[in-house]
Amino acid sequence: MAAGRYSWCGAYSTSSSLTRISSPAVTFGPKNGINCVEAFAGLGLDTFLFAQTIIWVKGAYPDYAISPGLITLTGNVSEEEKLRRNAFYASQGFQFDWQDAAQRSGLYFKDKVSRLLGVWDKEHIQEVGGEAMLQALAQQDETRAALEDKVNRLESSCSSMKSALQRERNTSQILMGVLIIGVMLALWALI
Repeated sequence: MAAGRYSWCGAYSTSSSLTRISSPAVTFGPKNGINCVEAFAGLGLDTFLFAQTIIWVKGAYPDYAISPGLITLTGNVSEEEKLRRNAFYASQGFQFDWQDAAQRSGLYFKDKVSRLLGVWDKEHIQEVGGEAMLQALAQQDETRAALEDKVNRLESSCSSMKSALQRERNTSQILMGVLIIGVMLALWALI
């Protein structure tokens, strides 16, 4: 295989393990990556896919360097979730260079692809059948349709409110004009 734009896709939560090969380095990313459907969370798929990515890269480019990747935690994240994230990368052989003492953000790295592990817990992985995938897709489609309907209703409501506001402004301007004319006539009558 010649160096080029080969990729294998996997996912860990909101971090993707999409691999980009650019001679002589490998990059795991992008930062905002692929999200896993909640129905498939906790099935071990994240570790399996990341390990498969590493195994593929080790077989194709064992002597390539690894470009450091950025990992961050945003919002209120529990200590357990932070430890799970760190263990996920450490279990594959990555090292860390933390940017803060709380280990909320930092770089994960390794000097050479061949030094990564590419391991997963076979006992933890659960098979996902086609029916479950189809049900998850149908549920996502229903959720998307419900959200689109809600957005359409809100946009319609917003449009009708803007129309009502414009009518009120016009009425207010007409009444102001009538008031000014009335005041002018009253002043003219007094003179």
